[in-house]
Amino acid sequence: MAGLNLRPETPLIPIALIAVIINGKIREFSRWLTHPLVTLLLAFITLNIVSTALNSPDFGSSMSVAIWYLLDLLALLIVLTAWGEDREKLYRRLKLVAGLAVTAGILGWATLQLGGPAWGAVVDVQSGLRATGISFEANILAGYAAIWLYILLTQRRRPSTSEWWLIAGCTIVIPLTATRAAIVAVCLGLAIALFANGRVLRRLVPLALVTAFSLAAAITAFPSIIEDTFSKFSDFAFSNQTSTFRYATWDLAWTDINYGLNWLFGLGTNSYGQRHTLLTDPTNTREGYLGNLPLQTLYDTGIVGCLVLAGAVLSLLAGQRGRNLSRRAGAIALLTVVAVACNPMFLASFWVLAGLALARDREKDASDRA
Repeated sequence: MAGLNLRPETPLIPIALIAVIINGKIREFSRWLTHPLVTLLLAFITLNIVSTALNSPDFGSSMSVAIWYLLDLLALLIVLTAWGEDREKLYRRLKLVAGLAVTAGILGWATLQLGGPAWGAVVDVQSGLRATGISFEANILAGYAAIWLYILLTQRRRPSTSEWWLIAGCTIVIPLTATRAAIVAVCLGLAIALFANGRVLRRLVPLALVTAFSLAAAITAFPSIIEDTFSKFSDFAFSNQTSTFRYATWDLAWTDINYGLNWLFGLGTNSYGQRHTLLTDPTNTREGYLGNLPLQTLYDTGIVGCLVLAGAVLSLLAGQRGRNLSRRAGAIALLTVVAVACNPMFLASFWVLAGLALARDREKDASDRA
């Protein structure tokens, strides 16, 4: 979750793998290797390596990201080996991590607002103060909070007290990140889920009322702070500065893809920054980035990689019916919006959430599917 140059899960994954061996879970580990999702993700990583070997300007830099993907897949396999037969245990552990991430974001924003140390939040030149939490990136924290807000509001059972606290935390931290895409993502996902589950609406009404009351109280008590925090949302348009920057970046990437047969197998993993500097950097020394998972998949691995990754996503819908299918369709729509705003594939937490979708209910919990 830390991202950037420090990825705490990297040294932890080999330790966890040793624990799998010591506890005699190799057979369980091998069984999950044959799951369609895992097989397709492994094929996707293989395509990244092949494309990198053929086209990347900097093989070492691209391969380091491909190795990240392998570590993330290994994290997914370890999680499934440990908790694949007990979704409730995995759910509780991931929910705890979500609580820590959201709390760190809120506390970081409040601490920096009060003049404290700059940890858990950053001062963005364009957007002002933004909560980042333990992800060190505002958009990543917002996407993570959006996913958990959706999971908690659409689960079959009534949220517990601790879950309502997490719902409140996610609702608070998303605007503190000043990430408009997260709000769009949640609204779209919930709109799809509402078609098959009226209980979602009954949970949304009290949450909306409490949020409106809290916001009104905050505006009255701290008008200047709230105005600064929500100033970015007043520029909610497809022609604002952020959108213009993204369009220019995507257009440049599309030009590269349309050269020769690049559209078929791509140009190498995370290689856009090896070819282009950041458009907003006047010194032209910082590497550019796409931050758009669908486009980056096309850029890195071509249409073949896109088809393989799409197959992996669709495998999560296999065997789902009725409300459960609607819920997962809403989750995929939410994740698509989040993925266009940033690239969560770099983070192991994104892969582990797929593990939550694959984990099985214990027999006694089957009637209360989370």
